[in-house]
This record gives sequence, structure tokens and C-alpha cells, in this order.
Amino acid sequence: MTGAWLLASTVSRPLQQMVDSVRRIAAGDYQARVSAGGSAEISLLAHEFNHMQQDIAEREATISFLAYRDPLTGLDNRNRFVARLQDALSAATPGTGVAVLLMDLDNFKDLNDTLGHEAGDQLLRLLGERLQQHLREHDSLARLGGDEFALLVAPATPQQALAAAHHYHHLLGEPFAVRGISMLLNATLGIALSPDHGESAGALLQHAEVAMYWGKAQHLSQAMYRAELDSHSLLRLALMSELKGAIEGGQLALYFQPKLLIQERRLLGVECLVRWIHPQHGFVSPDDFIPLAEQTGNVCALTRWVVRTALDLADPGFADFITSALAEYQVEPASLVVEITESAVMADPGLAMLQLDSLRRLGVRLSIDDYGTGYSSMAQLKRLPVHELKIDKSFIQDLPGNPDDEIIVRSTIELGHNMGLQVVAEGVESLEILEQLDRLGCDIAQGYLLSKPLPASAFSAWLESCPWQLPRTP
Repeated sequence: MTGAWLLASTVSRPLQQMVDSVRRIAAGDYQARVSAGGSAEISLLAHEFNHMQQDIAEREATISFLAYRDPLTGLDNRNRFVARLQDALSAATPGTGVAVLLMDLDNFKDLNDTLGHEAGDQLLRLLGERLQQHLREHDSLARLGGDEFALLVAPATPQQALAAAHHYHHLLGEPFAVRGISMLLNATLGIALSPDHGESAGALLQHAEVAMYWGKAQHLSQAMYRAELDSHSLLRLALMSELKGAIEGGQLALYFQPKLLIQERRLLGVECLVRWIHPQHGFVSPDDFIPLAEQTGNVCALTRWVVRTALDLADPGFADFITSALAEYQVEPASLVVEITESAVMADPGLAMLQLDSLRRLGVRLSIDDYGTGYSSMAQLKRLPVHELKIDKSFIQDLPGNPDDEIIVRSTIELGHNMGLQVVAEGVESLEILEQLDRLGCDIAQGYLLSKPLPASAFSAWLESCPWQLPRTP
């Protein structure tokens, strides 16, 4: 009898406790621990069992974290966001809405290409921290991937969703410090709201993305989904597939916009701009089809067609092509200005510099376009063998009434002149702006004050009656 009691207390009962613990682990309970009582062998077995139980619990916690958390920022990931969104939709009462805000950074690829992916990751972490710190009560935040963040606002009306988008976009107004560089970000937020824009998580995310891409194309900080934007997305896909045929099929045309020497009030030359006249859709904006050319690999063909619009410096034969074209049409190299963008340089900096050096030795003039809108303007400008820089129109159009823009424009003009460059102002739409640029010492003006871009025949007619002095003949 004593032996049976001893066997039960030292062997059977501890083993039964372990069996019970195994069952609890199988059910997902990792908290209960096995008592280490009994014989030495049983105690050792219980100790190892508890150690195994702890390891399993830690692995389960890690797996759970990775399944629902973004490892870079520590925020919710897409899986957790979709789950929260589905729960919010299920809990929504009649008459209340649930809003999805999709935030996508502008030109983030340029930053990655310029400073490296580690700096890009650091910036994403800093942005995630700032959004989390200023997250409004009851809102949810997630990083869906890349430079895309999502916010869940529930309950929400259209006005409340727009106010939320304004709040989160406003957080980008303060710069971020990355590797000692003070960096401002911009982004577009696409908004979709249940039940009007969808009643499932998938539909709301899809429609928020449609709104975001449309807003980005329109240079807006935020955009609310509406049904007609779906046709815009379908049109974009159609244009993407038709662009190569347009280049080869004669649907493109060159338009000309004059440039003015400000101090002399004398015409200097023209900028040639590509336009797509689609047989079904009519005029297609360059803001719509030039990005498509870059995405589909057709930008080399487009560049060679127009020679100098959306230059792709990753085309190894471009400098040779320019040389041949100048010889074929008997054009002096100095009369051609090739505009480049920072993103074109960043695509392959080594090859780009070789191309630019070749063009400069040939005698072609080089201009850096949209100066001030990239991540690395200062760093790259001093390395580029350019002759002029163009101030982006976003800094010019509000110049008379915006002291901040005046400071930027004045500083840019002084920087360009100190580096021996001519400075061109885009977006000059009034005599008041022209006169202010004259006082600031800007060299060249371009914009609707002179003329909008015109096809060749209309430009010839404009030239005959224009109020400005004509270019000097060599």
C-alpha cells in the first residue's frame, strides 16, 4: 500500500500533470508550469519540460509579431490592418462610415537611389514614429509596405475623413534629420469611405489606392475616391499599352514655348515640348504619359523622337545619337539645350556623368530641370557639368505675395550665378512676376506671360506679332 502511494506521488501524479500541460499547450495556453516535485528524474524532466514550454511560448510570440507587425517600423502590417478594417466594418452601425486613408510618399525612390536603402529605411522609421506619436484617438496606423502607410478612421463622415487626411499630411511639414541632412517629405493621401466607396476591406483599400494615384497625378495632397476615377485608372492602363504605337505611329507632336532674356526683354529661343494627340481620347497631358513612358521602358524611344524632352541618361547611345542628329540637320551644338532631371541622373549616376561629359565636350548646352524639387539638389548640382538651372514653377507662380518663395528664388539665383550658371524661371504668368525676377537678377523667363506652348504653325504666327524683341542673328 505504501509502495503504491509512493509510486503515485513520485511518478504517476507528475506525469499526469505533464500530460495536462501538453494538452494546455496544444490549446494555446503557455502560462501554466509543471511542478518539479517527485523523484530526481521526474524533477529533471519537469524542468526540461518547463524550459521547452518557455521556448515554444517565445517562438509563438515571435511568429505572432511577424504575422501582424511590420518588422521595420514596429507598426501594424497589412494583415493586421485588414483585420482591424474588417472588424470596424462589421461593427459599423447604419448611417456611420469607416474611412481608409492611404499615404504614399512622393519621389521616395529618388531618395533611396541617392542616399541608399539604409537611409531610406531610417526615414520610414522616423515617419512611422511621428505618425504614431500624433495618432488621433480611435485611429489605427499601419505600414502596408514600401513607402505606403494606411490609416483607419472609424466612425467617419466625408468631412471627418478629409480633416483626418489634413491632420496627417500636416505632420510632414517639419523636416526629418537623416544622416545629418534635413529633409522635407511630401505625400498624397487617397481616401475611401464606406459604404459609398465599398463595403469590404478589399474594395476600400483598392479605391483608396485609385484616389491616391489620381491625386498624385494632379499634384494634390489628398483626394477622395469617386466612381469616375475607375475609368481614369482603366484609361491609364490602356494608354500604357498604346504608348509604343503612338511613338511609332505619328500620334506625337512637338509644341514650342518661347524663352525670354529678362534684362533685354529679347527672345532667346524655345523649349520643345512633346504632346500626344490620341485618335480616341484627344489631347493626353505629358503629366500622364511621360511617367508611363518611364514605367514601360519606352522613354528611350520617346527621348530619341523628341531629342530633348524627358531625357533618359541610362540610354548608352544617347550622346552618339545627338551627335549624329546635329550633323544630319546641320545644327550648331551650342544652339541645342538638353534638359535633365535629378531622377534621370540618379537612375545610373556613373553612366549619366559619362553621357553629360560627352555632350558638353560636343558643345551642347545642359540645363537641370525643376531645380529644388529633388532630394539631392545641392549635392548633385556641384558635380553636374551643366550651364543653366531652371527654378520649378511651384516657387515662381506665387512669388509676388509669398516671402518664403522670394527667399528661395533669390538664394537659387545667387547660387547659380556663383557657380557660373544662367538661371531660368518657369511658370512666369504675369508682368509683375517678370519685373520681380528682373530685380532679383534672374536671367531667363518662360511661361504663359510670353505664350503657352504652341504647335509649329501657331508658333510661327505668334512670332510675327509678338511684343518682344526677336533673337539676335549670329
